[in-house]
Amino acid sequence: KWCDLSGVCPAIGKRATALAQQVFKPIQSAQDLPALEKLAYTLTQIPVLESFIEGVRKAAYQAACRGIKVPGYKLVEKRSHRKWDHDETVTADMLEKQFGIAPDESYERSFKSPAQIEKMVDSKDKKRLAALIKTESTGSSLVRESDPRAEVIVTTAQEVFEPIENGEN
Repeated sequence: KWCDLSGVCPAIGKRATALAQQVFKPIQSAQDLPALEKLAYTLTQIPVLESFIEGVRKAAYQAACRGIKVPGYKLVEKRSHRKWDHDETVTADMLEKQFGIAPDESYERSFKSPAQIEKMVDSKDKKRLAALIKTESTGSSLVRESDPRAEVIVTTAQEVFEPIENGEN
């Protein structure tokens, strides 16, 4: 929040650790005023902790996006959403020609989703319908290596482009 390096800053990390240690000491009773005052103070410091945590996540995610392996983590695709592979007019025309679904049946206030159209099509036609649908991920997430999702293969600029030698193109 305050600094782009907060996720890798040792001073902020030390402060966050000290604050977290205060919070996780059990409070025995409502009469434990010093512990409750520490807890109240720590609540005011939550933005510092959140900023540190956000910085750590951001630094790890950016490293993974550059193809740098973060030990114990991997980059995976976020949840994907299905949508029509062509614009609405083309898809409506294809649905009418291939499945007998009139264009006005394909629309509500907006064009129906692939899941809604699947309910209108015979099960024997689902494979043909699938040819009109694409699945796109909304991005990637950094997760533990034990996560069952497939790892995203990151292609770095160094892998795609050859270096320019002596300023020549």
